Order: sequence, then C-alpha cells, then structure tokens
Amino acid sequence: MATSTCADPACPASDYTATINWGDGSPVSAGVIGGTGPFTVTGTHTYLIGGSHTVAVTINDVGGAT
Repeated sequence: MATSTCADPACPASDYTATINWGDGSPVSAGVIGGTGPFTVTGTHTYLIGGSHTVAVTINDVGGAT
C-alpha cells in the first residue's frame, strides 16, 4: 500500500502506526507496518461496491508527526 523511510537507520517499525482510508465510506482501518527501512504498510479490504476508489494511507510516528 505504501512505503516510508526514516532519517535514522536505527529507528524501528514499532515507532510508527498507520491508518488506511479505503475510499468507499467504510471505517478507516489500521495498517500493518513492517520491514527495516524502507518500512512497508499493508492491509486488506473487501469492497462491497465495484468501481474506482482512492485509497489514502496515513503514517504517524511516536512523536506525533504525520
């Protein structure tokens, strides 16, 4: 879904959280962050209505930056 890097090569993925807006009006869900840099954000979702949907991923760090 998304990738992110950290300026400090020692920062762990656990310093981050991610949310995914699937773009179809369903509730925002948590993404899963993994890797050692760049970090990856993954998630799964089943769309109930076909068509195009714009997905938005938000990544937050423990300091509150988005």
